[in-house]
Amino acid sequence: MARRINARKVKEKIPDEMDVVARNWGSFPLRVRRRIVQIARAYDPVEEVECFPTPTGAAWHEVEIVFLAPEWVWVQVRDVKCTFTFSRMWLADKRKPGVARSEWRMLRTYAENPDPDAYYRLPQRPNLKMDISKFRRWLKKFFGIPGDPLLPFKPMRWMPRFKVRIDEKKGDYLR
Repeated sequence: MARRINARKVKEKIPDEMDVVARNWGSFPLRVRRRIVQIARAYDPVEEVECFPTPTGAAWHEVEIVFLAPEWVWVQVRDVKCTFTFSRMWLADKRKPGVARSEWRMLRTYAENPDPDAYYRLPQRPNLKMDISKFRRWLKKFFGIPGDPLLPFKPMRWMPRFKVRIDEKKGDYLR
């Protein structure tokens, strides 16, 4: 015959982990407290993320992305126009919400250097193919347009099939 466990007594015996942390905060070493704060910040509510309201049947050549400021872009597909920050475009680092991910840096690099070798102006790194793959996946997910958003033109070199540029009036902020 199995014994029944009284859930109320079990809850009383096992204290809430956050209560333990709060009561003993001063006794934790500084490095542990910093790490706890860092982990807690990673779970802060994130700014609302959304997909672009892409019109049905849109193609990559109809997409235009214009940088207005280091964190802001203006996006247009056909008649639909929206302004986004990198965090609203799912491009904020989850561990450091104020820092943009590599996809945002790629987008900025393509905007700063419209020539085909733009991405090679960044420091050399071994994970270029992985970054390009993540960039492709993000573009497809955010815009919901089928097909490849990047056109391969040489081995290990890609050009965007969409327009990306810096606003002429506000373009000095990046330089």
